[in-house]
Amino acid sequence: MRKIKMNLTNAETPIFIGENIFGDFPSLFKKAKLHGRVFFLVDTKVYSKHKALIDEVRNAFENHKLMKINATEEAKSLDGLSGIYKRLIANKFGRDAVLVAIGGGIIGDLGGFAAATFSRGIKYVQVPTTLLAMTDSAIGGKTGINFGGVKNIVGAFYQPEFILSDIAFLKTLPREDILSGLGEVIKYGVLTDEKFFDYVVKNLPKILNKESPVLQKIVYESAKIKAAVVENDERESGLRKILNLGHTFAHAYESVTLHELSHGKAVILGIASALILAKVMNLVSSGLYEKYFEFFETVKTEIKTFDFKPSQIYSIMRNDKKNRDGKIKFVLPVNFGEIALDVEAPKNQVFAAIKSLKGLR
Repeated sequence: MRKIKMNLTNAETPIFIGENIFGDFPSLFKKAKLHGRVFFLVDTKVYSKHKALIDEVRNAFENHKLMKINATEEAKSLDGLSGIYKRLIANKFGRDAVLVAIGGGIIGDLGGFAAATFSRGIKYVQVPTTLLAMTDSAIGGKTGINFGGVKNIVGAFYQPEFILSDIAFLKTLPREDILSGLGEVIKYGVLTDEKFFDYVVKNLPKILNKESPVLQKIVYESAKIKAAVVENDERESGLRKILNLGHTFAHAYESVTLHELSHGKAVILGIASALILAKVMNLVSSGLYEKYFEFFETVKTEIKTFDFKPSQIYSIMRNDKKNRDGKIKFVLPVNFGEIALDVEAPKNQVFAAIKSLKGLR
């Protein structure tokens, strides 16, 4: 088991990474000096695949309840949040409760926001079970729900007590989910250095085949990168904005497809669009541009084609929560490890980037 220490303003949030380590959860819970009644919020699919292990862990706690949720974007809503509140209240949970979110990004975002707001805040733990959640969404304390057709527009920064990422959960995921998680992993390659980017691309077949050593390395390296960024900018006032690379486009692509396009795949497309826009604006290096689209060529056939209408995408992007003064703010790549923040782009160039994406597919 490897540990990453994420030192934040008010506390340390450790990240534990390894294979077959979920069974250590009760002891890690105790070491974190957590106590009180435990509320397990679990993705229904994860529970069905790992029922024996989850039951063994939860039954180590004398006083607990379990709630299963179908992890859909529809569940990440006021109605989904209300269902959790009702269950907590019905079972007489109070401010001493500890919520344990076991699942992918949807469960983590929803469970984290429920913890942030129930009884003015209860403690919680993240147990991410997807590649996307282990490398990105479970780390950093961003919690929230969708509202009015806008992704993650209602939420809070609220840090978990610790994060436990067990690679064993990834072994039961379909190829589709591993591919989706690659969106965030390849993002870290662009954000940091060519070496990690090249490692991911070179080992793409092993990643998709779910080979343990490679999965552990990309989860650990990605988590370490994100933890370092969050340590320096916990509430996204500066440096942390780099993590939104490709996401302004990606969230719009997700929304316009009513989330038929998964977040990770949308990020792969979103980074491509950001690169095209950066090229139109003469910002990006030819080396980064060419390397990314070599990677893009290897995965694009596995991403469903959608006919994105530029005017519709642009309209959705105008509601992005990262905007300021009513203006769309883009995070654009310049080179490996070099990112331009809060870039404003002419409407016609944004439209061109969206149209060009279709031509590449």
